[in-house]
Amino acid sequence: RKNEPASFEVQTFATDCFGMAYIPATALKGALRARAQESDLDQAAVERLFGSTRRAGLLELGDAFTDQAAVGSSLLASVSIDRQTRVALDQHLVHLDVVNPGATFRSEIIGRNATREDVQALIGLLTSFPLALGARTGDGWGSLAVAEVRCAEGTAGTSLLELRQGLARRTFTMGTPGAAGLRLVLPFSSRFLVNAPPLIHNPDRPDHLALLLDGKPVLPARSFRGVLRSHAEKILRTLLGDAGACRPGTADSCRPIKAVADLAEPNRLCPACRLFGTTGWATCVCVTDFVHETDRGSDVQDFVGIDRFTGGSAHGRKFDTLAPNQPQMSGQLSLDSARLSKAGADAWAPGLLALAIRDMEEGRVTFGFGASKGYGRVRAAVANWSALGSDAEIRKSVGELAARTSAALAHPAEPPVISPSTPSTPPPAHHNPGHLRKATAPYTFIPLPNRVLEISEGFGAKGQPWTAQDRFHPGLLSGSIEVKARTLTPLFIRGRRQPTDPAEGTRLRSAPYMVDGKPAIPGSSLRGMIRSLYEIVTFSKAQPVSNRRLFFRVVGGPSSLGAEYTSLVSETNRKAGFLRKTASGWEIEEADTADVPAGTVTSGPGAHSYNHDAAGGVLLVSGPMQSKLHETFFSRRADALKYPIPARRWEEFCSDEQLTKFQRATYRKGIPPTRANDGEPVDGEPVYFILDPASSVVDFFGRAQLFRWPYDLTPDDLARKHQA
Repeated sequence: RKNEPASFEVQTFATDCFGMAYIPATALKGALRARAQESDLDQAAVERLFGSTRRAGLLELGDAFTDQAAVGSSLLASVSIDRQTRVALDQHLVHLDVVNPGATFRSEIIGRNATREDVQALIGLLTSFPLALGARTGDGWGSLAVAEVRCAEGTAGTSLLELRQGLARRTFTMGTPGAAGLRLVLPFSSRFLVNAPPLIHNPDRPDHLALLLDGKPVLPARSFRGVLRSHAEKILRTLLGDAGACRPGTADSCRPIKAVADLAEPNRLCPACRLFGTTGWATCVCVTDFVHETDRGSDVQDFVGIDRFTGGSAHGRKFDTLAPNQPQMSGQLSLDSARLSKAGADAWAPGLLALAIRDMEEGRVTFGFGASKGYGRVRAAVANWSALGSDAEIRKSVGELAARTSAALAHPAEPPVISPSTPSTPPPAHHNPGHLRKATAPYTFIPLPNRVLEISEGFGAKGQPWTAQDRFHPGLLSGSIEVKARTLTPLFIRGRRQPTDPAEGTRLRSAPYMVDGKPAIPGSSLRGMIRSLYEIVTFSKAQPVSNRRLFFRVVGGPSSLGAEYTSLVSETNRKAGFLRKTASGWEIEEADTADVPAGTVTSGPGAHSYNHDAAGGVLLVSGPMQSKLHETFFSRRADALKYPIPARRWEEFCSDEQLTKFQRATYRKGIPPTRANDGEPVDGEPVYFILDPASSVVDFFGRAQLFRWPYDLTPDDLARKHQA
């Protein structure tokens, strides 16, 4: 896609010498040892099996290999969100290549001088619960169920049957991850989208596609837990101030945990990191993927930003999505009670989660892409609140959180200043533009202010809550406004392009924008309209405004613009030549021209064509024109001078503002074969050009004698100059 790097770094799974996925023995041993320490085995038994710093253990684990290449892998992406600005953190987009579910791995465990009880304990560790290996186990990744255990008898062998019978007679308890999972249902009332990572560059595919699991949209566990954590942090900061939650991914994040004993330090971890994890301390909140339950299809939606100066689409502000319509998804959330206790969060954590999930029930939390554009809206439904505890237990847990708040309020931070301040300079004012300053945009009747109102003029140095969206601010409002609007004139917002009549064949017509079979107004359209009006009434900077040069051409007519154009592009200063690509850029090789009577060579309907003759020249047959007298023949010169084209001028020629639809339709991709895209110039193409009078470089060039000329200033230059 445009403005996207051609390549990116991907973190891949471990592979053997044949390129097949494998699980290192160290990962298996670490997972089994961690499980043993959470079981009813005493520390001496754990060290006997797995060793210690003083001696080796009885068990030797081998790497686990797979022979199922057909299972394959998937490329997944994730990004961290800045809590203050609620946009993606820079340099925090991660791509991972993961092994798909269904792969089978085999490993050999060798025991030396083990007792029957040792082997029974090992089998219990392997078969009691699924193992959790690798990264992001809190998001449900790395779950590995042991499907088969076979014992090979040694010198004092004991059959597997006897070992299993002995295991059945013995009470073997494991640390319980927590209560039964809290089941959540997410019936989205809008379109929903979690972006799938782009595997290959394909200009014909939508810019944003839904992430799929088994061919169905999915809300990954990591995405859900990230939203849950972010909202829980917002509650904590509101109640406890900055001490309630650090800012992960920044210099203000908590210090890594190196040992469980570090958790006992009072200020080592903030409450958010104790519950949701940080470097060295895994999360206590386990979440599954939220899987698709209903299918209402998916539709393409176009988005475009409007240039406030031209009234047309803003450059680089057009994209589209292919998103599911109002899907319903479900998943589970559970707490690891043992880890909560170690973190000292067991008293208040259920209450915090209850508050966060209550806000999900009330529709105050969105998921996925485009929340400000109307995507990801949902009112969650909780199937079993009892999974967090009884009603009395949850209320008690909320009370514990309130007690922490009371303690924090004993030493309150300085409250934010949110009252308006007195401007130090006269306020902005609108002035009607003079006859030379008129624009042709839709908002011509509302002139630009003489200057932009700065934020600091309306508020003091502090108290700008829009720069700290990581908490609820006292004295400000958070909620929703329901609006009912009635159309007074015809309304059309383009939706999906589709055939409307079989007789029309492949011809597509633009249908109205629809949601669930009914006409609708996209959230992005409402947001854009409200923003435009808000910019006007608040003396804000008009944006987006193009910072790219526009072009003009005036043929005939007694206007001042026509006189300006004639002085720039005329027979006296216009030259002809051939484009030449060099090692450092582009240049124009000067050429001779001769007139050829019109009609000598004909081109296709409404199209240019180049006809190379034996004399080494090019006949340029221009488009149809009334009373056209001649075409132009370009011939090469042995002593031709060459003039460099500045990089800025080359970029302007290739810009969307200069390459018209006619040029793209005329200079087609693949004709000649070196032309990679419609309208793109190629080496050897004949052009007309004007030299900069102050130097021997090309001032500008074009494909016709009266080619389009760039304005001196961009629209953004004019807006800045007017509002300086």
